[in-house]
Amino acid sequence: MKCPRCSVPLPSDNEAVCQVCGYQFGLSSRTETSSEAEIESTPRKVEAALATEAGFDDDPDSPFEKKPRGLRSVGPSPVFVGRTDDLERLREELNRVTVNHRLSFVTVHGPAGIGKTRLLEEFGRQLAAEGTVHVLLGTPRVLLATPYTGVIDALARFFELDFADNDAETVCAKFEESLKRYLQGAQLTETAHLFTQFLGFELEGSPVLEPLLRVPSQIELRVFIALRRILSLMAEDKVLLLIMDGVDAIEPETVNLINYLAAGLERLPVLILTGGRDNLFTRYPQWSSGEYATLRLRLPVLGSSDAESLLGHLLPSVEKIPKAVVNHVQEHMDRSPRAIEELARLLIESEVLDVSGTPWKFRLSMLATTELPYTLEGILRARIYLLPDGDHDILNRAATFGETFWQDGVVSLIRRSIYADDMKTDHDGPSLDSITRSGEFTVNLVAHSLERHVVRGFIETVPVSALPGERQFRFKYPPIWNIVYDSTKEQQRKIFHYQAAEWLQLHLLDPTPELLEEVGRHLELAGAPEKAALSYQKAADLARTVFLNDKAIRLYIQALSVQNPQQVSLRMQMWHDLGNVYEIKGQFDRSLSCYEKMLRLSWVMASRAKGGVAFNKMGRLYRQQGKLSLALEYLKRGLNLFEAAGDLRGVASSHDDLGTVLYSLGDFDEAMRACGEALEIRRRLGDARSIAVVLTNIGFIEIDKGLFNEAASCFNEALSINRSLGDQSGVCRTLNSLGILHFHQGQLDEAVEDWQRGLTIAQNIGYSPMEAKLQNNLGEALLRMGKYQESRKRLERAIELATDMHEKRVQFDAKRNMGLVLQKLGQNEEAMDFAMEALALAKELDILEFKARAAITIAEILSSTAFSAGDSESAAHQLEETIGHFQQGIDLFKMLKLEREIALSLKRYAEFLIEAGRDKEAHAALKESREILGRLGMKELEEVKKLLAAIEEPTKN
Repeated sequence: MKCPRCSVPLPSDNEAVCQVCGYQFGLSSRTETSSEAEIESTPRKVEAALATEAGFDDDPDSPFEKKPRGLRSVGPSPVFVGRTDDLERLREELNRVTVNHRLSFVTVHGPAGIGKTRLLEEFGRQLAAEGTVHVLLGTPRVLLATPYTGVIDALARFFELDFADNDAETVCAKFEESLKRYLQGAQLTETAHLFTQFLGFELEGSPVLEPLLRVPSQIELRVFIALRRILSLMAEDKVLLLIMDGVDAIEPETVNLINYLAAGLERLPVLILTGGRDNLFTRYPQWSSGEYATLRLRLPVLGSSDAESLLGHLLPSVEKIPKAVVNHVQEHMDRSPRAIEELARLLIESEVLDVSGTPWKFRLSMLATTELPYTLEGILRARIYLLPDGDHDILNRAATFGETFWQDGVVSLIRRSIYADDMKTDHDGPSLDSITRSGEFTVNLVAHSLERHVVRGFIETVPVSALPGERQFRFKYPPIWNIVYDSTKEQQRKIFHYQAAEWLQLHLLDPTPELLEEVGRHLELAGAPEKAALSYQKAADLARTVFLNDKAIRLYIQALSVQNPQQVSLRMQMWHDLGNVYEIKGQFDRSLSCYEKMLRLSWVMASRAKGGVAFNKMGRLYRQQGKLSLALEYLKRGLNLFEAAGDLRGVASSHDDLGTVLYSLGDFDEAMRACGEALEIRRRLGDARSIAVVLTNIGFIEIDKGLFNEAASCFNEALSINRSLGDQSGVCRTLNSLGILHFHQGQLDEAVEDWQRGLTIAQNIGYSPMEAKLQNNLGEALLRMGKYQESRKRLERAIELATDMHEKRVQFDAKRNMGLVLQKLGQNEEAMDFAMEALALAKELDILEFKARAAITIAEILSSTAFSAGDSESAAHQLEETIGHFQQGIDLFKMLKLEREIALSLKRYAEFLIEAGRDKEAHAALKESREILGRLGMKELEEVKKLLAAIEEPTKN
């Protein structure tokens, strides 16, 4: 048996669909036994008509009708019907927000078509008209849009910004002009640049974005902070209402943003009003579960009288609705607003309602023999069943693309079917004569059909297409797409999906992660998993470059799930990239798991270089977790593999990392040797930026060895390199290093000057992570200088920045320093609170070094009041508690083999013991400290010698 369209032999007589051209067998004319009969694609008559260009003749069997029956637009009711109780409940919640000056998070939910969108829009419209509230309305169902754009788009709409056909610079300038009311200076520039970037515009040479490109873990958070900042200022001006519809369909990135905004705006008069279907709480079980007021409002169906009233508003030209229809609406059917609206359309399209004249009249004889559906799905199925075959087939092909599609994509799928015969004999398409004769016929036919579907309310146009130059549509409601898509047989869907993937690939002039994911989805559904995996991987790679980390993770996992495991090198690369994104997100256990899989596959492939990369990655993760012995072991293994593979860059990278770990372990000579090796290779390779990094690392080793001039030489060379590269963030980091050098030299004024210069650059370019570090360093210097109030202000700013950006390491250090400042100010209770918060962060980060530092800080704060703690029993208890914390910190440092910290902590411990009159214990601690300081050549050695001499002198006398 052969296919009647393309003449290709079929594998068996039972085939339902031709695998070459997609021809579907067994589609004789439909039997009208029920309006809810199974809907099937009917391409045969359609394609025959198209092939002969007879789509609009007067043949009664034509798949297209010149004037389709019942084609009349039925729009939403001009009057908002019912829902007075729900509106009142939202009013009450808004009043509570206004009075209490506290955020509330409201979720309006219910099944499809229940009226969520209309309720949210009506509530927003009423409040906007009153003018007492800032109303921001996020675009509902923004398909194939970058995450977060729904919220930023709400801001753009609020400020009446139109970005159509604008370049990045113009968009940025519009944002700056609009935001001037709330922001000034560096904050204004930073916010405008970040918003421009996340609306999808590439802002080249941005002083804000360039430094962040090298710190990918920060850019997402910086957008969050900028959004929270502007919304906070708006809420301080007026009560803020942020409306986001369709949240059941949004991606995890946007959920994270909404949760972040809710937590950050908690103490402001803000009402976050969201709408979504009931599956929202299944997809996101933790939805709206923060430390703020929440309300879940589930919408019921309309009351009987409201349902009748709504039908009357939808059919305004009807003098009187028959009792049978009223009874059906009030007593039998689903009384959701959407179902009633679709029923009005069905009455017209089935010609039960005659709309040829005015007033409209019901054909009572037809009504008596018509079985009206009860549910929204039933009504939609009946409406689709009534479509002319041609319009039905075009809608089927459109549904293949998904909820959103493009006109030319549908044209392509139609042409590939009708010219299958031509392409069987000539694989390069129909003849030029055929193309000339056809002209724009197919395009016009599809365009007219789609316009009719717009009138029917099945689809709607998308104002800004995801593919420039292509006319984009979307199905108006998800249930419509579900029904149409499910009506196409699976085998034919596979063919259509493959053709859709090819069409999309040809039109990706400016690829986005979302569009590449769509290509992958079509290829996967078409049964081409290997090609799908490559597309998902490309989408993930692109998502990572634009800092959409959650999306990148999901796409890498999807690629791995469909990828052919026999493609080992590709799989190995994807595990590497997925591990990198997990590392950026701070999910170290998952990252380690990915690198372990990469390591195992590198062994299978006998790839020493890739094995070296895996070992290095794992070593760096262990270093970040403070597991320095494991880090050292893994980095050495990585170095051995890089050396065996002759990979110079890998060797240099390994030496860099080993130097950092050895430095943390206090083995300065070995650290210097490793960094020296790295520097030599970097200079040979001419990698200027990496040379600057190595020089900075060497400079810190020189500081701890007491070689301050050598350290200054390294830092100044690094500074010169960064300036020559125009790397402002690098200049900022090097100035920070110079400040640390001066701080260790006791040159506090010079340190403050360096850090202040670095701070100015950080603020100008919006380099907030470095600003937080510099504010902390300035606070520590001012503490040493006795300027406690100034120190406190700097540390407060450091804590604020670090908290905003989730920079927990900087938070830890700033809170520890704040505890010491408050101790000096005599506020010991508050000082201890900050020290305990620092300890909690150390435990959360699970970094032993931080736990040790926190213990020493707690001991120092306790020591300041240990000898004035009331009665003798309390004093003795506090004395032992202080000693316990000192010993705990010292023991942890010893476990980590951090000799520098051991020596300095022993010195502070001994000073406390001397004050407590426990000279024998102090003497032992000082001797141990002296031995380490002497071996390391540290400047504190002379102070320890003097303390020892002071203790030993009375003994000699």
